[in-house]
Amino acid sequence: MSGGSRRSTPRRATPRLAMLEAIPAPLYLTDSEGRVIRHNRAFAALLGRNSEQIAGWAIDSLVARVPCAACAVSERQHTPGVRSYQATVTVGDGSHRDFLVYEADLTQRSRSSGASAVGTLIDITARVQAEQELRALKEALEQRVAQRTAQLDAILDSILSHVAYLDRDFRFVRVNETYARGCGHSAEELIGRNHFELFPNEENERIFTRVRDTGEPYYVQAKPFFYRDQPERGITYWDWWLRPVRGADGSVEGMVLSLHDVTAQERAREEVERLNAELAEADAAKDEFLAVLSHELRNPMSPILAGVEVLRRTLPNDARTQRTLAIIERSVRLQARLVDDLLDVSRISRGKIHLQQTSVPLDAVIRAATQTQQADAEAAGITLTTFVEPDLWVYGDPDRLQQVVMNLVSNAIKFTPAGGRVRVEAWACETTEGPSGTESTCIGACRRRRCQASPSERVCIVVEDTGIGIPPDLLPRLFDMFRQGEVGGQRKAGLGIGLALAKGIAELHGGCVRAESAGPGQGSRFVVQLPLVPPPQSVPAPDVAVTDTAPIRLLLVEDNVDTRHAMAESLTVLGYQTRAVGSGEEALRVLAQWRPDVLVSDIGLPGMDGYALLRQVRALPELKGTLAVAVTGYGRDGDVRQARDAGYDGHFVKPVDLTALDRYLRRRLAGCPLG
Repeated sequence: MSGGSRRSTPRRATPRLAMLEAIPAPLYLTDSEGRVIRHNRAFAALLGRNSEQIAGWAIDSLVARVPCAACAVSERQHTPGVRSYQATVTVGDGSHRDFLVYEADLTQRSRSSGASAVGTLIDITARVQAEQELRALKEALEQRVAQRTAQLDAILDSILSHVAYLDRDFRFVRVNETYARGCGHSAEELIGRNHFELFPNEENERIFTRVRDTGEPYYVQAKPFFYRDQPERGITYWDWWLRPVRGADGSVEGMVLSLHDVTAQERAREEVERLNAELAEADAAKDEFLAVLSHELRNPMSPILAGVEVLRRTLPNDARTQRTLAIIERSVRLQARLVDDLLDVSRISRGKIHLQQTSVPLDAVIRAATQTQQADAEAAGITLTTFVEPDLWVYGDPDRLQQVVMNLVSNAIKFTPAGGRVRVEAWACETTEGPSGTESTCIGACRRRRCQASPSERVCIVVEDTGIGIPPDLLPRLFDMFRQGEVGGQRKAGLGIGLALAKGIAELHGGCVRAESAGPGQGSRFVVQLPLVPPPQSVPAPDVAVTDTAPIRLLLVEDNVDTRHAMAESLTVLGYQTRAVGSGEEALRVLAQWRPDVLVSDIGLPGMDGYALLRQVRALPELKGTLAVAVTGYGRDGDVRQARDAGYDGHFVKPVDLTALDRYLRRRLAGCPLG
């Protein structure tokens, strides 16, 4: 019989058969043709057959060998004559199970029994299923890893920063396209190569070593790097992130290097710094030029004003003479104001204007400003009137606030024809929300007016005129620097900076300025709003004239001959015992023989300047407390501070108001507080 056919085999009860039945594992014996000649009950039970259904059948028809390619357990030859292989068996319930079959060759041992081989089966179904599941899981994981790797590669290659992963020996393991392209190599040229063989740099190698050995990350911005193999790139700059990667045991097994090229930004920053330095240098040169220009423009004005003061006190007091002197004085002061405005433009544009702020009575500010402009108004045939609500106080620099009002009044006079009116008013207002919007409510006896104050108490200063008015298209640009108005197609005199300065100074005080006009021929109205502050608890006593019976000895040091003679003559007329010299050296020679009460000195002297002169004067014990006043054409805030730091008690800018200088000196010498 062949194939799966059955051959009848007699079964005899023998001791061997009894022993075979006693073994719990499925066991069978085959003849030389591979047919089952003996088996135990465990084998029959496994197959779900009786002995007649098993005996004589070829073992391969009962136990199907699994091809090696599909085996979970490979076929093996253990010892000579003993082998194992995987097989599939249809068991009694009809299901298929996997077994590991062990067979031993008996041809040399049991010739008389007719048995050629003995075999036993071990159920490995669970193992095979587990290995199949594990294989499927492995394939799924490999597929997932491949997908994630592809995703990671895509992400890395889309990152604009240069990213590389290196092992602990600094060999490239992975790089993105940006990194490869940025360093001038392909990814294939980099992988496996040592970083510092390609890009030698001792400092960077020390950084890498420290990160690897300490496990501490490293970060730095704009780190310079020079590619030795690409010198044409020059110095490049990079933001660095070097982070360690730890293994399962916690040790550093590699590191991620992230680089961001900031060369363009860094070079742009360096260029900006260079340009800023050039601008600062140009700005300083401009400041110096303006200071020198101011000095040179002011110097000729001093002898003119001093001469006016002498003539006013010595010439007959007739109307024509006084009118002529007033014209000269007014013209000089106008020129001085133009110089002051020019310097203030520079200060405000650079945010370097210095405010000496204190509580200021508003009526004093407006009174001083309008008194200064009264002569100009009268000369133009214009009526100038004021109304100030009493007891209004603001916090600010009185001189600067006076400058705001003066500029607005001067502008009103300039654009109001003869016979017109200019009125300056001031009152307190607070804002309240009404049904029609924000409305200012005048406090006290003042009438209601609309304004744009913030929701707090404010002071409104209004300069209103009956002049030529303002076209609507000019209103938005009225406060632009160097914007000049016209009358009858003709530009008015001036630099076009007065209104811009008024606006800038008001804003420095936390206020604002706006202009209103119904149009050409309808006049104009300028409104200044400033924060209102409570009156101080103690109000300074009013200025009291100081008289001194003894003449005050005064030494004047001025190198300009005309200014020296005119000021000396004026001070003498004012009652001072005056000596005048042209240099610091001459002053020291005079001081060796004569002790003055007051030293009035120019700063820009030839040879020994005013600062050096005062240092030597202060070094003399008998002159250490002498009142010293600087009179100079340099009027910047820094010039004033420098004079104070050098030891000068006061600082007056040319052309000097000799009346103000006289009042200052007499009050200081009398020990009166300066108001």
